[in-house]
Amino acid sequence: MMQFSVIIPTYNRALFLDELLECLVNQRYKNFEVLVCDDGSTDNTKEIVNKYIKVLNLKYFLGTNWGGPARPRNIGIQNAQGEWLCFVDSDDLWHAEKLEAVSKVTHQPVDVICHLFHIKGSEKCIGRYRKTPFYSRVEDFVYNGNRIVNSSLCIRKRTVEQVGGFSENPSFIGVEDYELLIKLALIKARFYCLNRVLGHYRISDTNISGDFMVQIRKIELLLLSYGKLILLNKIKIYALLDYMKGNYFSESGSEKKQARKYYRNTLLKGSTVIQAKALVRLLK
Repeated sequence: MMQFSVIIPTYNRALFLDELLECLVNQRYKNFEVLVCDDGSTDNTKEIVNKYIKVLNLKYFLGTNWGGPARPRNIGIQNAQGEWLCFVDSDDLWHAEKLEAVSKVTHQPVDVICHLFHIKGSEKCIGRYRKTPFYSRVEDFVYNGNRIVNSSLCIRKRTVEQVGGFSENPSFIGVEDYELLIKLALIKARFYCLNRVLGHYRISDTNISGDFMVQIRKIELLLLSYGKLILLNKIKIYALLDYMKGNYFSESGSEKKQARKYYRNTLLKGSTVIQAKALVRLLK
């Protein structure tokens, strides 16, 4: 039986896709298929895909441009043959041991596996992790944010299907992976985050999530949309958003005063986790 289906949504990223497919050729673990789901590219994406037809178990799906990765990912889900679905964006990269490491966890009673990433060109790590299986509460994602990198996600196919895949609500373009994690938490999916760096995350001008303030508004809409499902504390949600804004202004380098204002708001109103993080930032 096919163990993994690697689902890659892409749009006009032929150069990055070439790098990604090359790293898939170099995976130590070989029992996987690759589904490239093209959202109507007008560059030489098909030519790049053809380079790898003979060296990868590869399927190519070309659709009309929808405007985001949710629909291409869902096309991949519908056509996948693997027991586990691995998602990776076409501008990110995996280490050669990625699938090998994940395969060693799939026999455990878990539904979702993730891991750490380096931001490409630096040693900075991103990605939430714990060493043992855990049930992630909805409140963790809603009040404390999402640190799980989408390109690290490997989820049982039946679990993805149970929650209906990725939302194709246009308002959630760029945060559909966050929405998926909330849905997984709602059904009490079992998470396992490997405490290992197994890939590189690329930050570029082509990232859909690149416009930060637009992204914040989308996250606000997403989190508040779950008000009918759980008893939300809106104050804690807005404190989380303030913490994100604080990080943005802090890392921009020129708006330290503005950043500290947002951190102080967080310190007064946030969850215990976010308060602690804001305090650390204020004491730096």
